[in-house]
Amino acid sequence: SRVYAGKNAYWSIPNAGEPADHKLTSASFKVEGDAFGLKFKHRFAFESDARRKKDFDGGVVEVSLDGGSTWKDASEYGPVDYNVTLDNDTQGTNPLKGRKAFGNKSEGYPDVWREEVIKLRTGPAEAVQVRFRHGADDNAVDKGWDIDDIELTDVASKPFYAFVAHRDLCDENGPKVNA
Repeated sequence: SRVYAGKNAYWSIPNAGEPADHKLTSASFKVEGDAFGLKFKHRFAFESDARRKKDFDGGVVEVSLDGGSTWKDASEYGPVDYNVTLDNDTQGTNPLKGRKAFGNKSEGYPDVWREEVIKLRTGPAEAVQVRFRHGADDNAVDKGWDIDDIELTDVASKPFYAFVAHRDLCDENGPKVNA
């Protein structure tokens, strides 16, 4: 969902208390060269247990080179600064269990936004997509994952054709309705 802070907004994926598999997916774009860049800011607080040293919920970045038919972790195309490996209990219900991920709490949470800059060596591709994926098991909750300022570099086509004013920012002197 979108969260508003004044006139700014960012994406927020709540850390669910039941098995969950949430995805924020880009539109398709084209890469002509050997690689493209992905830059974004984020902060996160996912379910973990410091005493048992286990991380149960978290988020990953995934890439599709075929318009969304198949997905691979972004770390297969370049280094991603994941900070945990999610618990891999055989009875665990997190769809991302056992994977490296962003988990626990980001440093300075909630005041500090962490910036990620990832260079993804995909080779040329016509229908590339990026998605942010959150996985949760069926236990405790935490705040979740906030994502902002997503930027792609070295792409031949943009997934969005223009920046436009957000539709909810209305003219204060605009039309009034009286029902």
